[in-house]
Amino acid sequence: MIEIDGSEGEGGGQVLRTALALSIVTGRAFRAYNIRARRKNPGLQRQHLAAVRAAREVCGGGVKGDWPGSRELVFGPGPAQPGRYAFDIGSAGSATLVLQTVLYPLWQAGGASEVEIAGGTHNPMAPPFDFIAESFLPWLERAGARVVAGLERPGFYPAGGGRVRAEIRTQAPAGEARAEKLAGVELHARVMLARLPDSVAERELRVLQNALGLRPEHGRIERHEAASPGNVVMVLIRHAHGVELVSVLGRRAARPKTWQPRPRARRAPFWMPARRWANTWPTSCCCRWRWAPAEVLSPGRSAATRARTWPRSRCFWATVLPWNRWPAAAIA
Repeated sequence: MIEIDGSEGEGGGQVLRTALALSIVTGRAFRAYNIRARRKNPGLQRQHLAAVRAAREVCGGGVKGDWPGSRELVFGPGPAQPGRYAFDIGSAGSATLVLQTVLYPLWQAGGASEVEIAGGTHNPMAPPFDFIAESFLPWLERAGARVVAGLERPGFYPAGGGRVRAEIRTQAPAGEARAEKLAGVELHARVMLARLPDSVAERELRVLQNALGLRPEHGRIERHEAASPGNVVMVLIRHAHGVELVSVLGRRAARPKTWQPRPRARRAPFWMPARRWANTWPTSCCCRWRWAPAEVLSPGRSAATRARTWPRSRCFWATVLPWNRWPAAAIA
């Protein structure tokens, strides 16, 4: 049984989610302790329990320690079974992170699957659905998978109520057309709005266009129905190797010119990373996955050799390295 220290690296829930995915694929049980030790509310919360129970349902495995606040979990996997699955987090917890937990095992399951997840789709501490659709899934396609994901309804804090649906195939159909590679770099702005005045999105888009020098056709506003008011501003950086996404959630009493990507970056507007990357992006080499979140680590274990895009993250050493004791064929 593999031992995973949940306090290593970022010390958050991604260590557990990556361990669940790799456990199912390799067929190796694990024990995780000190789960989410570096968080203000350590232990399993509702969205982490949803990921654990989703993994158990997908493979029919056994679990010990799956209760709220638990800091230790034992997971014994079975083989992943393709099929139709529906999971409800029951809160505004991230539906995209639950999807990533079961996506890799179902891709390796040997048949087509459909997954529907209810919860939050745009959360402050998780990748938004747009990152999954625009950045993550195209990268996964390079490894041979084919996943079609759709946003049926966005979910924002505190009510959640969003819904994500994904169709997972074992591989891309033969002869399917691929998107043409761009010769340079393009910036696109996208503003998502739910249950808020249109003037909010119009002002945000205007600020982005002025700051980044965007053409009118490279900016758009999306209006949605949702259980809670929500606002997301995104900049998509399209280049020859894929799409990067910079996003920020709107909050009350915040003006577009003063929004920050993180509390410590007090003097840099959130669009500055987009401007810097657009000016310095290396068009002659592969994507720099050191900026990508740790969600790429599971499929990266099998695709990195071919794609030459090893992610750089401390979570790699804490979570992926223990499985390297087993033959690569068990994971690839």
